[in-house]
Amino acid sequence: MTPTGLSATPDSLTVTAGSTAKIKTTITPDTAPQTVTATTAGTDLIDIEVIQ
Repeated sequence: MTPTGLSATPDSLTVTAGSTAKIKTTITPDTAPQTVTATTAGTDLIDIEVIQ
């Protein structure tokens, strides 16, 4: 099944250098692959991608 939606909580987050944070993702529908990767794209951006 192909993912049709992705939501992330929190929708905004600030993390200082050397710290970590968790982002909860929800992929719909439930029967779609549930693997997500998150990568940084500089000092103030993050990209979240659903892996199919």
